[in-house]
Amino acid sequence: MMNLKTLSTCNEHSPEMKLLLLCCIYELSEKQQKKLQTLVSGMIDWDLFMKLVIRHGVYPVVYKNLVKIQNVNQEVLSLLEKRYKQNVMNSLKLTAELVRIMRTLEERKIHVISLKGPALGLSLYGDISLRVSRDLDILVDREDVEKVEAILLSQGYHKNHLDIELTPKQKKTMYYREHHFSYANDNNICVELHWQYYYESYHFQFEQAWENRCEIAVSGKSIHVLNPEEYFLYLVFHGSKHAYKRLKWLCDIYEIIKKNELNWERVISRSKELGITEHLGQALLLTKHFFELELPLQFSEASFTKHSQDLATMALKDICHLDEKAVEWGHPLYFHGKRYLFAWNVGFTRKIKFIALHFYPTIREFQLFKFNDKQYFMFFLMRPIVRIMRFFSSKLD
Repeated sequence: MMNLKTLSTCNEHSPEMKLLLLCCIYELSEKQQKKLQTLVSGMIDWDLFMKLVIRHGVYPVVYKNLVKIQNVNQEVLSLLEKRYKQNVMNSLKLTAELVRIMRTLEERKIHVISLKGPALGLSLYGDISLRVSRDLDILVDREDVEKVEAILLSQGYHKNHLDIELTPKQKKTMYYREHHFSYANDNNICVELHWQYYYESYHFQFEQAWENRCEIAVSGKSIHVLNPEEYFLYLVFHGSKHAYKRLKWLCDIYEIIKKNELNWERVISRSKELGITEHLGQALLLTKHFFELELPLQFSEASFTKHSQDLATMALKDICHLDEKAVEWGHPLYFHGKRYLFAWNVGFTRKIKFIALHFYPTIREFQLFKFNDKQYFMFFLMRPIVRIMRFFSSKLD
């Protein structure tokens, strides 16, 4: 199905990666448990294994599986237990804040949908603490963003992005090129306020998502979430956008497929509407490769385009490496990431828009230069200058 020759040089062929992939599975079959015991009893570089576990953000499920196995390095188990307990406390804190925020916004008659976070952990694993969440992601209509921001600021949150007053044209640019704003409070809780999936080239209608929403009970409170097919495609979109550099995103997709509760005809139809058919193919190919999962009958070898296969191949580099500095300028994988995003924007029109996006001013230029809306064109002239200055000077970083 995939001719991925690069696999032989990737860490997923190492005993440590094989062990990680088994430990990521929420419910292991008897055959998988025996395989896990065999791997643990072999030669494992436990330091490398722990680096993989932490990097991919899967330590709660890994701990759940390894604590039942004999011959596991006790120091590793102790470290995993510590992280697991920390995640339990963090999950409880996030859950309480999610319920409070959702209740507050609903009282103000604001429609809001929870993305990922505790609600996803509960729906996939039946336990909020078995999935690592660093922040809360909420989705609202773009028309309600400023209302929600005002509420968050009034309740002790502050902006993680630069806090400046924007003109109407500057706001329009920000809403086009961004897809969320980030806020944090003194309790180290971060909230990402989304109004679209990505920049505006990928069209998303909140009204449609809200009309087809579902609910899940979290701590006795009904939380609005996307319907199963829309949620699945959002996770595909999000993971693909980040090249699945955290295996936990692929684990979420695997667990959903394994449940076999999706209407696949609806998934395929909706993926075409969103223009993410190739990204869906990439997710299925990677899931089959890493977890040896039998794919739904609707997908045969002929179902996957060359572009899906290319995206899957490119994502392998991001999944395999352990260097967190890969996103920094000058790192060998930095330009690989740029090439990936260019390929990820499927189609000529989206590629052109993606290139053009780099010439749009950012909030940094809005802070540095005080042009009014009549002088707005000046931001486009100054943007290349700022990028050159950033390249040669760390003062603007």
